[in-house]
Amino acid sequence: MPDFIITTTPWGLVSRDPAERVELKGPDAVPVVQSGGHPLLFADAPQIPWFEDQPDALERRAKLRGRVEYQGFFDIPLPLRADTVQRLRKPVWRESARIGWSDLLSRPYGKDPDADADEPNVRQFQFLMRLVGRMQDFDAALSEDVRFLPWEAVFHRWLEPEANQDPTMDVVVRHAMHHRARWVEIVERPRRLLNRTRELVGLNRVEELDTQCMAWLSRQPGRTMPERAGPRQRILALARYENLDTLENRVFRDLMERTDAAARDYLRLNAGRRRDAGVRGRTSRYRIVEQYARECRSFARELEAMGVSKLDGAVQPNFVLIQDERYRHVWSAWTEIVRRERVYDDLWRWQRRAWGEFAKAACGVALHAAHGGEIEIASPLFFRMEHRRGQWLEHDDPLVVIGFRSNGFVVEVLDGCSKDLALALPELGASAWLRLSDLSGGMDKYVAVWTTLGMGPQPPLRSLVDSADKATRFFKQVHKQARLLGGLVLQGETDPTAPAQLEAGQHVTGLSFGPADGHLSAALTTLSEEILALVEQNL
Repeated sequence: MPDFIITTTPWGLVSRDPAERVELKGPDAVPVVQSGGHPLLFADAPQIPWFEDQPDALERRAKLRGRVEYQGFFDIPLPLRADTVQRLRKPVWRESARIGWSDLLSRPYGKDPDADADEPNVRQFQFLMRLVGRMQDFDAALSEDVRFLPWEAVFHRWLEPEANQDPTMDVVVRHAMHHRARWVEIVERPRRLLNRTRELVGLNRVEELDTQCMAWLSRQPGRTMPERAGPRQRILALARYENLDTLENRVFRDLMERTDAAARDYLRLNAGRRRDAGVRGRTSRYRIVEQYARECRSFARELEAMGVSKLDGAVQPNFVLIQDERYRHVWSAWTEIVRRERVYDDLWRWQRRAWGEFAKAACGVALHAAHGGEIEIASPLFFRMEHRRGQWLEHDDPLVVIGFRSNGFVVEVLDGCSKDLALALPELGASAWLRLSDLSGGMDKYVAVWTTLGMGPQPPLRSLVDSADKATRFFKQVHKQARLLGGLVLQGETDPTAPAQLEAGQHVTGLSFGPADGHLSAALTTLSEEILALVEQNL
């Protein structure tokens, strides 16, 4: 038995194709894993494995019951750089096994969202930003007085064209609204330090001497000051210079440059949401950030021309950044914009979990939108201001229960880690589950919802559906008591111009789509139709 198994597809553990599994035996293992699939780590050990020398760096996807306590699947956070080699070990090992990734995309930094839009890693990041915007629709809906929590409001937001919706909220928007006047004042009157240096100064410009200057003067030949000044009439004296290259001004320049980059990302994300829909006399967030980005870019250039250098290394705030009335706002804004970047760095590592949560929510929205579907029970939702390892929603299980009374069944949307599954089902590594209950009686049945998101060249949807279909047929033969009907493969499409795809197998249906306008409305309709067809065919 290998120490670890990395499955290149979520269902790879039950797949009969050994190419969908990478086995690690001992700390000397150095496997290279394809990044285009959706790898999961399977661990068969009495203790949680250590990843990157940390005991809590992995996130559990599913726990296999009836076996050792910590046996199960874990989502793997991917590195920010493609050439990074990650470390994995059992707690009893003294050395770590290493994992490399082939064809992995690196997190883009310093790229122009418009000029570099066709680069794969920029497109991947923009896809991620669109996911953030769609999940923020839950936050906006929760602030409204809506029936059945946010589901109906989110349904309308996801079907409505982005051109009719408000630009999303962001740290950059808040900064643009609250700090623009402050930044203008600082650029016009930046804080200066008066530095003194000893140099040869003309007699008519001498203002101050210290003891070293007096000692130098005493050593010069002559009896009077003009004689000691020599033919050029200069003596060593203290000269005063204004210095703008202070820590607080370097932090301010760095804030302007980071804000410009963040604002361009925001404008790219909200290019289709250029106005606040239905609000008269109100300036669009898009236009505010657009103007703010131009100002920050101009301020950064002015500070560079003044001699303010780039910020280098770690920053320990000084008295001015903490206590000065103007610069304390610079420090608070700088820490917020840096934290925003770190949040997106972390989201890049966990973007597969972000896609999984979005797809699970899309199943709930699609079922709510389906003909004859009514919400019976909806879990209370809490929207985190910052994601936790790719997920924003905190809720109970099931997420939502949709009743189709005219058709005689109920569908529950369960989490992949749900404790309400049949015993063998977690072996399939699904991100979410649909539990189907016949109102006329009978045992519950299940549909697996697998989510895949490539961090490199993606495998064709057809090949994924065929693989999942074979695994499903094999699983149904071996575990008839699990009552598995079939599955859905929801593949993330990062290119908003690519058409959504639908591929059908005997037991599994695949759908490729993304959060962009061109995909989402049609994908929700197709998803609801495929779920209902699968249910009605098997109940």
